[in-house]
Amino acid sequence: VIAATSFWSLDVVVNFNTGFFQGGILEMSPLAVCRNYLKSWFLFDVAIVLLDVMILVSSSTANFSNMRAVRAVRVFRLVRLAKLTKVNQAIEDFCQAFGMRWLILVMAISKSLTLIFLLAHIFACVWYYIGRATLD
Repeated sequence: VIAATSFWSLDVVVNFNTGFFQGGILEMSPLAVCRNYLKSWFLFDVAIVLLDVMILVSSSTANFSNMRAVRAVRVFRLVRLAKLTKVNQAIEDFCQAFGMRWLILVMAISKSLTLIFLLAHIFACVWYYIGRATLD
């Protein structure tokens, strides 16, 4: 959790210094970059960092009544994966620009296989839980 909190905290700082394209022109003005980041991903990133800090603080205390709440909050950490779609789109644009369409196909197949394995894992966990619940 410390590594994730550090990563997302650093991500906030880096995004304040990352240019963006506006109308096909790379915008690197610090004020424009700051405004763009504040309008787009800033609240999302800060929410993720605050969530991780809350988990760190809650898990460091020995109060077990908060542990159930901490587990529920951890589920919401998965929302950060939504930001990775931006990275995926950049990789696809790069591949198309340099004529590596085969790599896009490999990535699509990999994503599909990952989804299949993830769903199989979730269903197996549900069946395991059902089996354990019926034994008790």
